[in-house]
Amino acid sequence: MSVFGHESQRLPGRVKSRVGFVPQQDELLDQVSVADQLRIISSFYARWDVDLIERLCGEWGVNPKARIKTLSVGERQKLSILLAFGHCPDLLVLDEPVASLDPLARRQFLEQLVETSVEGSRSVVFSSHIVSDIERLANRIWILKDGRLDWQGDLDSLKESIVRLHIRGAIDVLAGLQIPGALSVHRDGGFVSAVVRDWTPDTQRSLQGQHAVTVEVLLLGLEEIFLELHR
Repeated sequence: MSVFGHESQRLPGRVKSRVGFVPQQDELLDQVSVADQLRIISSFYARWDVDLIERLCGEWGVNPKARIKTLSVGERQKLSILLAFGHCPDLLVLDEPVASLDPLARRQFLEQLVETSVEGSRSVVFSSHIVSDIERLANRIWILKDGRLDWQGDLDSLKESIVRLHIRGAIDVLAGLQIPGALSVHRDGGFVSAVVRDWTPDTQRSLQGQHAVTVEVLLLGLEEIFLELHR
């Protein structure tokens, strides 16, 4: 895997400075204040947006005078996010960035993330188990299963590829019907409900033409797709 033309495990310093990272487990300095932590990190970057950080500290309720060891888990996560935003990186890598945030703080973060990325010059890699957030924000999806990449592509293609089928026909036909790419199948007499992957209009025409059945295709939400792939 390469980042800005360099192997990801051997990035030179000038490339690392273009990357912002929010880890799932923060790496903050407990013995210093919020302001000191921000000052230390900002000293490494020539392009630090002081106005942005001051505004977000106010909007997100982050007290610059507070000592980090006194912060709640959610407040620590907010500070970690600020440290990643501050130097205006070209690539943001976010590992479960909202896991410890309350609903209001999560909404504020997501709004800021959209604002930060709206110009189209910044890429964001966002890892999360809160699937509704991914569906609202992402235009490309990577789904991991058992530590391996199971699906990748744009969100619309994913929803067109993994669908629910309602199939109706003669009982004897449906009893032995083989459904290509089936992830789950429920049979009830002359009705079959199935979720399939790698679905295409050609597959639908073939299924209907060969078996004299009617096929209704229903699109799924991202959470339903995720659950079906992880059965």
